[in-house]
Amino acid sequence: VHAVGAAGGAPVLCAEDDSAEDYAAVCDGLILTGSFSYCPRLELKDRLERVGQPARVILDKKLFQAFKDAGKPILGICLGLQLLFEKSEESPGVAGLGLLRGEILRLPELPGLKVPHIGWNSLKYPNPGRLFRGIPEDSYVYFVHSYYLKAQDEGIVTATTEYGTLVHASV
Repeated sequence: VHAVGAAGGAPVLCAEDDSAEDYAAVCDGLILTGSFSYCPRLELKDRLERVGQPARVILDKKLFQAFKDAGKPILGICLGLQLLFEKSEESPGVAGLGLLRGEILRLPELPGLKVPHIGWNSLKYPNPGRLFRGIPEDSYVYFVHSYYLKAQDEGIVTATTEYGTLVHASV
């Protein structure tokens, strides 16, 4: 919230009772934030009959679809990005939202590379995207992660880096 405000934006926090389409109509874009691991929000998703689906997961899915339909940009950060895909090794047996095809994998344990990966890596831009417009290829960005995205369709990948494997850093 503070970063959006500092960048000149007016952050809007979404309530689960409101219409996702209304937010998409008045907001310039959507940020799906991260927190904790893949599992706390989704572990209940697969046990819907017994305990019900967390409101945040339902809201995230509705917001994603409404902003996608409206042609508005969507930024998924950490868990916000992971949720959009089909599954994660961080939470075996727990399905993601499956809005995009791909999976979240654990970084490989290789000599000389620590997991979690905490540090600076340069980005390559295999496909055009809005997020990195004006930022030169090979610029360094900071990573803190133990898992990475492997998108099924490499045509949606807008930034990559290398850390023991090819990491799809942005779609």
